[in-house]
Amino acid sequence: MKTLKFHARIWPSFVLVFLVLGMFSSMAARQDRKERLRLVHAKDAESYERNGKLIRKFVGGVVFEQGQMKLFCDELYNYHREEEYLLLGHVRIQDADYKLVADSAQYFAKTKVFQAYGTVHLLSDDSQLDANQVTYYQAEKRAVAENNVKIVDHKQHVEITGQKAELQRRQNYTKMTGEPVLIQYDSTGREEMRIVGESMESFEQGKRFEIKHDVKITRDSTVATCNLATYMSEAETIELQENPIAINGRDKIIGEKMLLQLHEKKLQYILVTGKSKFTSPPDSLIKEQVDENYLTGQSIQLFFVDNEVNKVQVSGTATSVYHVVNEKGIYQGENWAQGDTIIISIVNKSIDRIKIKSNPGSSQGKFTPPELAKADSVKAGKKEIINSVLQ
Repeated sequence: MKTLKFHARIWPSFVLVFLVLGMFSSMAARQDRKERLRLVHAKDAESYERNGKLIRKFVGGVVFEQGQMKLFCDELYNYHREEEYLLLGHVRIQDADYKLVADSAQYFAKTKVFQAYGTVHLLSDDSQLDANQVTYYQAEKRAVAENNVKIVDHKQHVEITGQKAELQRRQNYTKMTGEPVLIQYDSTGREEMRIVGESMESFEQGKRFEIKHDVKITRDSTVATCNLATYMSEAETIELQENPIAINGRDKIIGEKMLLQLHEKKLQYILVTGKSKFTSPPDSLIKEQVDENYLTGQSIQLFFVDNEVNKVQVSGTATSVYHVVNEKGIYQGENWAQGDTIIISIVNKSIDRIKIKSNPGSSQGKFTPPELAKADSVKAGKKEIINSVLQ
């Protein structure tokens, strides 16, 4: 019985301790949730009433803080008992992740949301965003920028411009819309590559970019188009899908999928797969009216030296049609060849050598001189006339 009485005595003490601890824990939680903006410095302060509301005004080197965030401006206005603030003049807001600079801003303390206006800069360790308006969601580490947006990634030497951007720091994700343009610079600031499209997304802190719809990539004399492109900045590759086309000078290549491989910012090769076709104009010395030279196959790879094609390799039912000119510039005729693999060496923008690799007996070739080609053309024309008369 004594033991029972002893427990009866100490039970209220335990209850009291738990109640007190619970009360302090609840108060701390509420204080964290409702952490208020605290005045650190202002040269002058006043209060006045407008439209039935009491307004507090702070002027001159105004500094407020809230947790890890610090806020600087020339003037700050606050409606009494409302956690909404208007900041004017040399606005600067800084937390552990970003530094925001603007002409003016509104701050909603309950939701920790900033709306900045004027000439706005949002800076982090390796990048800077410029825009006319930025909404920064501090708790989410997310920003939405609008009007004349520019993002500069100093580490990757990349600049992206457009009309609207969304940045999510925790996911290392950025999306740009509104006629976006991506420009890759070298270390001296010279433009190396330009990409345009309807939308651009950046992943993994700018290591991977996805550009969608009406994509156009320009690099020196090479221009490529498609509807979906993926640019891997560290691997220096650009993959083009959905009707990819690449043009280098007067040469053109198409296929189902295309890969551009760079090395130290220089184009090394273009690999095209799936119903590939490479075309080039005939020799300029040819006076006769002839069709363009072309290559077809399941894959075509163009190798570049100093941005000029110096070798072409075609694989998978490789077919070559080439118009031959002798050393005096006189047209000799059309050369048609087919095999498993065709390798063409190019010197000074002219074909130097053609090599065909195939299983025994599977290679084919045909040479058609100009006279025979004209005769075949006349026969074909007569046949068309007869057919049209009979119809």
